[in-house]
Amino acid sequence: MWCSFSIISLASKPPVMNQAVNLIINRESHSFFRGNSKDLWKTVTTVSNQGRMRGRAKGLMRIKDLNRGQKMGFGKNRMVFPGLTTAIKSKDPGSAKVEEMSKESYEQYLDQRTEAQSSMAFTKKGRKRQSVLERGWTSASPQGKKFGQPESNNPDGNFDDFDSILVEIKNLVKMTGVLGRTQQKRLVMISGNRNGLIGMATIQAGFGGGMASYRQAVNRAGKRVVFIDRYEDRTVYHDFFSQYGSSRLFVQQKPFGYGVSAHRLITAACELAGIKDIRVTIEGRTHNKINILKAFLIGLLRQRTHQELANEKRLHLVEMRAEMGNFPLVVASPEDGVVRNEEEIGKDEILDFEAVSFDGNYARIRPPHQGFRTKWPAKVRNEAHIASHAADRQRLLLEEGEIKSFLSDIYPECKAFQPGDGNKHFKNKKGSE
Repeated sequence: MWCSFSIISLASKPPVMNQAVNLIINRESHSFFRGNSKDLWKTVTTVSNQGRMRGRAKGLMRIKDLNRGQKMGFGKNRMVFPGLTTAIKSKDPGSAKVEEMSKESYEQYLDQRTEAQSSMAFTKKGRKRQSVLERGWTSASPQGKKFGQPESNNPDGNFDDFDSILVEIKNLVKMTGVLGRTQQKRLVMISGNRNGLIGMATIQAGFGGGMASYRQAVNRAGKRVVFIDRYEDRTVYHDFFSQYGSSRLFVQQKPFGYGVSAHRLITAACELAGIKDIRVTIEGRTHNKINILKAFLIGLLRQRTHQELANEKRLHLVEMRAEMGNFPLVVASPEDGVVRNEEEIGKDEILDFEAVSFDGNYARIRPPHQGFRTKWPAKVRNEAHIASHAADRQRLLLEEGEIKSFLSDIYPECKAFQPGDGNKHFKNKKGSE
């Protein structure tokens, strides 16, 4: 720093040897740096050629507009300057008056400046920071991100409650006779209002179309919306099987609070359709996203309500839920009131609800993997050989009315012991009857 010294004596005469003097240091207002802002930014945004060859140019700071959001005339003194902070109106002579600014106007300006400056927060790679809800399935791909509601061409209609999710983007190469090998991209978009309406669209756009391609896919998905029947506005009406191509889906109805346990593509479709409790198991090819999505939507459209099933079989439809203790509850009956009896039911007619709902395709749905038996808890490992006994007893009580063996008809004594039936041949652990 440049400094200049001056000596001022306390007396009017020249100072003598032993007389005290005062030293006053006058500092200049400028600093060591002599240059403009461009040179200053260059010191933090560049690297030497040797450092660039060693890979040190990655992640350098980018030039930012530090005055972003600031406006001329606004300051801490809160003064109104006509022409800078307010517009001058020719019909209003009082509009060209310098006066104090209101506190509300100044705070509104501060909020706008803070919002503008916060939008400059970029990551090292130049991408804008996003919240967790704004990100997609992966950070480097737009798949799984939301692209807003479609645009309505009808002035009387709107898509206010709709949202769209991109489920697939894929680069395609097409060989033409004139241009040779050209690149395109395929977009698969789904749109829904989270209340039973969902649509799907697939488009092929030119490579490098930008946001116009995404907007085109969103608008087309909004034009192909269909209505999905939901049981209790949260799940499907019944279990069903659906297949498209080599992708096979087994959909299970689940109780309240179970959630969505499925492929992330099915989870996105359930979110937009308003399905909250469901489990979907996929067999076959799991990489063809279009086939998976089409199979799921076709299965939702083909499902039958409880009333339709009762009218089709001309029987009462009884529901037994595990959370209700498997209490039989009649949910639908034939609308004409005519119910078939046992003589009218054919011997070869399929009455198994699982076979009817899965169209004869029994699902091989496995429970979640529990690991090796050596890693099981001691109680589970010791009771593994009787783990299915409770389900067998429940099935026998529902189908036969009592717990018995297949030999009970030949040997009547082959029946389960019921407490209170007078049998005194069983003793407790202490040995007393």
